[in-house]
Amino acid sequence: MSDYPLFTTDTTKHHSNKETNRLTREAICTALVLLLKEQPFGKIAITDIVKRAGVSRTAYYSNYSSKQEILIDLVNALILEINQKLLPYTEYVLMLVHYIMFFQNGYNPTLLKQLMK
Repeated sequence: MSDYPLFTTDTTKHHSNKETNRLTREAICTALVLLLKEQPFGKIAITDIVKRAGVSRTAYYSNYSSKQEILIDLVNALILEINQKLLPYTEYVLMLVHYIMFFQNGYNPTLLKQLMK
């Protein structure tokens, strides 16, 4: 186990492979973020990541092929989170676009009906 455990494993519960992989990936991502607070990306070794995450190298390579792949996962997670936070506003943005198009085209009621479909 690592000196910096990021999550504790309850050995009384059996996790599916999918859940175990998710937890492993989460631990690895968290480990990299913590390490980035301490040193530049180029100086971080896979050994540093697995030690901080509390996972084996085998578990690491079962989930990732490189440090860059971890960054891709982190960026994708951020994009997903941003999209989920913006989702409630998409209807308002679309409505605003429709009204702008309506006003730019000289208050054409036929156009407005088509846009609002």
